[in-house]
Amino acid sequence: MRRLGIAFFAVALLAGAGFGAAAPGAAASSPANPTFLYAVNDGVVNTVSAYTVRHDGSLHEIAGSPFLTGGAGDAARPDGYAFISASTVAVVRVADRLYVANMGSTPATVSAFAINTRTGALRALRGSPYTLGFSDEFSLAVTPDRHFVFAAQVNAHNVETLRVNRDGSLDTAHRVDTGVGIITDGIAVSADGRWLAIAGLVDMTVTPQDFKIQVFKVSARTGALTEATGSPMPTMATTVAFGPSHNGRTTLFAGTLAGAVEDYAVTPTTITKISSVTVNSEVSGLQGIAVTPDGSMVYASEAWTSSLYSFAVDRHGVLSLAAGPVAVGPTRVLEGVTLSPDGKRLYFSLVGEDAGAGAPGSIGAVRLGSHGLMSGTVPGLPMATGQIGWLRSIVLVEGEAR
Repeated sequence: MRRLGIAFFAVALLAGAGFGAAAPGAAASSPANPTFLYAVNDGVVNTVSAYTVRHDGSLHEIAGSPFLTGGAGDAARPDGYAFISASTVAVVRVADRLYVANMGSTPATVSAFAINTRTGALRALRGSPYTLGFSDEFSLAVTPDRHFVFAAQVNAHNVETLRVNRDGSLDTAHRVDTGVGIITDGIAVSADGRWLAIAGLVDMTVTPQDFKIQVFKVSARTGALTEATGSPMPTMATTVAFGPSHNGRTTLFAGTLAGAVEDYAVTPTTITKISSVTVNSEVSGLQGIAVTPDGSMVYASEAWTSSLYSFAVDRHGVLSLAAGPVAVGPTRVLEGVTLSPDGKRLYFSLVGEDAGAGAPGSIGAVRLGSHGLMSGTVPGLPMATGQIGWLRSIVLVEGEAR
């Protein structure tokens, strides 16, 4: 059986034209602009499957897909160890760039692509893939100003900071090992680029295991990390995502192993827990999380029951359960989740529980209604990518009209 652990990102995205979910208080994207979906198959030979999203939400594979990353996915690792993805909560739209983790390469590498914002096709950037200073699973996050990419090891206590060149390629000559003292499960960068949050274990060998969230201030000049006042926060978080910032306060959301969603107010001087909602203490943990751009709705996934939940956030930041559980695949493992740019659908990735890396992963979606309602199926979905691997991370990006 495939061994499944906690949460990490296999993809960080800097996407093309305007991105924004049409949630309450958020503007809808232009109906004339195409939307593209990218799925990392994480196979022995790592590939990215690319699709155009049709008006009804169904998927059409883009010419040239799947695109080779030039590296190996997690299925190539001899121990076969695979962590459940926290999906696409780190998606930020500042340029037409896609970054992909190659965890089975030795040493590990990051691939970078330019996205054709009219067709969705991918083109490898100069020098890709880029070599990291370790061989391990890792998480990716990127600053919205496209200055830095963070690669955080899952099984070790460090984060590497890589500078992004003007063309989107990565400068490994100026790579910095930050020595962050946590084993990474989930990672996220705030929309203003000021904060980096990491959820994970302080020491995997300790019983009971010591989970924490650490929040760091990000230097806009160097990418250096300084732990924020009020960090760490002791909680069993496995996935994190930032909401919007208002008047110097940024909201941080977390999903936990205890089946809860929590949120925190992060300021330069303090971090304060706002609220927490537990959906089911019997679940194996909320592993994926997605937040609408205005921060009014949060969507979370539970892997082993293949269930989705939605949460409303009031004007004070207090969470309440809006809908769920909505089962989307009773014999499958639900991994990544991401919101469509128009806010009408929530897409997710599925992997067979016992299939390991021997069967293709699938992509599904549910329609989203008012007040977090999730209902209906999208034509032709779930749909298998046809590629062998640990399909876990998916991202959506709005392109440009032809």
